Amino acid sequence: MKVAWETKDYEVLSSMFPEKLTYFESPFLRPYETRQQVIEEWKRGLDKQSNIVFGYNVLHEGESECFTHWEATFIRENATVMLDGVFHFRLDSDNRCAYFKMWWVTK
Repeated sequence: MKVAWETKDYEVLSSMFPEKLTYFESPFLRPYETRQQVIEEWKRGLDKQSNIVFGYNVLHEGESECFTHWEATFIRENATVMLDGVFHFRLDSDNRCAYFKMWWVTK
């Protein structure tokens, strides 16, 4: 996630997910169900961001699932944006993220 976000590398992003998945950009929105939908969502957001810095700490790591606390800072429309959030994700048998849900707030 860190490399994909900070470098806007959509190939890295694509390699993280299987073709079919459940990806919640917000727990209150309908999830994306394909890798292509996720990449298109990321492009909409990343195209407006620069000077991206992303960090995270693992809160819980199981055999195939993880919870992380994350923070990101970037420039969008000449303003600094600071986000703070949590990721919950599960990996499939190929170690790709088949389930992803995030919560975040703007600081």
